[in-house]
Amino acid sequence: MNIPKSYLYTTLFFLSFLVLIFNTSIINYIEELTGHLPSVGINSSTSYLYGVIWAWLLAYSISLWPINQKEKIVLLIIWGIKTFITLGVLLLYEYNYELDAFAYFSQPTEDDFTFSGISFDGTENIFNLIWLHHQLLPESYQLLKVSFSYIGLIASFIFYRAFSLILDYKNINLLLLFSLFPSILFFSSTIGKEPLLLLGISIYILGVIGLYKKLNHYYLLMIIVGLVISFSMRYWICFIFSLPLVVLFWHSKIQINLKIIILLLLLSLFYFLYDYTLHRFISYSVGGWSPYSYKSVEGKNIFEALNTLFANRSFGGSSNTWYKSFNSFSDIVEFLPLGVFTALYRPLPGEVSGIFGLLAGIENLLLLLITIHAIFCLRKSSLYNPLFQWMIAIIICWLSMYSFLSFNNFGANERYKVQIIPIILGLILYVYHEKKYGLLNTRIGGKLKK
Repeated sequence: MNIPKSYLYTTLFFLSFLVLIFNTSIINYIEELTGHLPSVGINSSTSYLYGVIWAWLLAYSISLWPINQKEKIVLLIIWGIKTFITLGVLLLYEYNYELDAFAYFSQPTEDDFTFSGISFDGTENIFNLIWLHHQLLPESYQLLKVSFSYIGLIASFIFYRAFSLILDYKNINLLLLFSLFPSILFFSSTIGKEPLLLLGISIYILGVIGLYKKLNHYYLLMIIVGLVISFSMRYWICFIFSLPLVVLFWHSKIQINLKIIILLLLLSLFYFLYDYTLHRFISYSVGGWSPYSYKSVEGKNIFEALNTLFANRSFGGSSNTWYKSFNSFSDIVEFLPLGVFTALYRPLPGEVSGIFGLLAGIENLLLLLITIHAIFCLRKSSLYNPLFQWMIAIIICWLSMYSFLSFNNFGANERYKVQIIPIILGLILYVYHEKKYGLLNTRIGGKLKK
């Protein structure tokens, strides 16, 4: 059997990595950074070795992907970078911050933990998923982190394929962009909801674009799978991403009676999710929430809920505050411009101390400048393009939630924003591509260029 050179290079890379990290001076450094991390029955260096070996095996699994050789080679390079982030840079992050990832790993290892299946609680679903992971593979924190990082790699590749469909052009640089954009690269390599959310959103985005352009019912299944994965992590993501489908259905060639039925179903889903989310927010003001707490929130209102939400989420070194309480809808309107800007482009350089805060600020500043430049490059014809309108609608729906959810904590905001950054990047790419090549044919048909 002929082994491609790229996989021989992969082997050499990971073997070199092994030799490097188990050099006496390096392993002492690793033990110092990982000594506080949760573990079950193994020491930190053994856990780290498991992570390296698992990353190496997953690198070889890329050869099984049904993609062309060029994409496999690029994915191997990206995976090498993600491995460095996962097993290198993240050690510093984990050393300096108390993360949810520690509890995600530890709680499913407790003797009294009970697997409860899928629920409305994303955190509980993470616990259950990690419990299943522990049944199949060694209970190693580093190994688990590599598994989540691999999920992030899959999500980035699916985003690349999705936006290649929009642009009618398959450019490997798009894969590099969606994989190596700093916040995507970082947060898709952590243990938590973000890699799984990115996977669900990417499958959903590819499903919608494929169904709209090719009318292949296979893509409808992808839409459902993407929404289910996203729902299992944060149920309101279904509201954010399903409501904008109204735009595409309105522009579709579906018969008018079927179109009306579908629109009514979408609006009903929107109403249910909106009502469910509103009750959850309001319930914060009465001391907690459960799926059965609707009756306990009678007499409360959205303003009291927002005030309580802001008070509860303003904590830590990256906290942010709003100068007044919410007492009327005019207060919400006054807040929205700053809330929208914060959700998309903050923290800026200098707003959060530390190296990670500085890097996040630089990325946000660059994203802001690129967005401004893209606005000046925007052609009027884009405003009439259904897929362009759909992406704008997704961002607006996302902002309707996260302008409030992410305002009070910049650290949380950086994690939340990963959900929408691929859409923003895709929108910017679309604007630049149309400026260069003219109006894209986003209707059915049209071959994907290589």
